[in-house]
Amino acid sequence: MRGVTLEGFAFGLMDTAYDRNGQLPKVHPAISDRLSSDERKLLNGSEELLLANGWIEKSSDGSATLTAGGLAEVKRRRDEIAAVV
Repeated sequence: MRGVTLEGFAFGLMDTAYDRNGQLPKVHPAISDRLSSDERKLLNGSEELLLANGWIEKSSDGSATLTAGGLAEVKRRRDEIAAVV
């Protein structure tokens, strides 16, 4: 995961969730157990960034969903990328 920024990874999670009806993907324990401490920090930090910005909300079962603000941010960023390409 070299060269991945916290913001880039967080947006990647949001972008994936956008295509999954707003549901963020869950990392299976078999995968999370294999993450290095740096990779785990990146994953946890990106989720904290999304929560802090109000772009996701977590339910009592631990699943995360994009908020209206998160959906708007994904659309804005996708539009920016489309305008550049």
